[in-house]
Amino acid sequence: MRFLKKLGIGAIVVCLFGVPATAYAANTINIQLTQTILSGVLSTGFQAGTTAGAASVINPSFNMGAITTSNAEQTSHGSLSDNSKLLYVDNPGAAANWSLTVGLASTNAGWYRSSDSAKTRVYYANGTNAQGNLSINPAVASVTDLNGTSRAGTSMALGTQAKLSSGNNAITIMSASGNATPGLWRGGIAGVALSQIVPPRTPAGTYSLDLTTTLTQT
Repeated sequence: MRFLKKLGIGAIVVCLFGVPATAYAANTINIQLTQTILSGVLSTGFQAGTTAGAASVINPSFNMGAITTSNAEQTSHGSLSDNSKLLYVDNPGAAANWSLTVGLASTNAGWYRSSDSAKTRVYYANGTNAQGNLSINPAVASVTDLNGTSRAGTSMALGTQAKLSSGNNAITIMSASGNATPGLWRGGIAGVALSQIVPPRTPAGTYSLDLTTTLTQT
């Protein structure tokens, strides 16, 4: 007789014991950044509006009031700089002393026919009343702080009315002097008044005069 022997297989129990993980110390590295900020450069120009980032206006033109031919002296009025073609000063380097002037593009510059490429002078901007003379009055202009800057507490001031002459071909529009804490400033100057005496018997036509702005750190 064959005997079958059954072997009972008991449950296999596996015990897993946690093995402690290796401990590591924190590794900290200090980092230092270095930033160099260079002093900005004093500059001037014209921009299209009063908002930050307004586009530059290259070689802007401004119209004087129309007059008619006459046997007597006449005066034509105009304005230099407006909010669409705004004259500005940018002082990102906080220069304490500077001067902005407007004057003739050259000592021999005068009013010439706009169609004349040679720019032959017909009448003067820096002569006698009989020759023609331009008066510039920055005192009536308005000044607007731009880009969130402020001129409060500074000695910036508009210039006074003056005439161009053979010995004075440029007029001070605005200046700053002796600012202990001038600050970084950008500002627009609008509405500089212009008055041109036109000589008697000046022929009818359209005339132009070339001016330049100059910003000087003094």
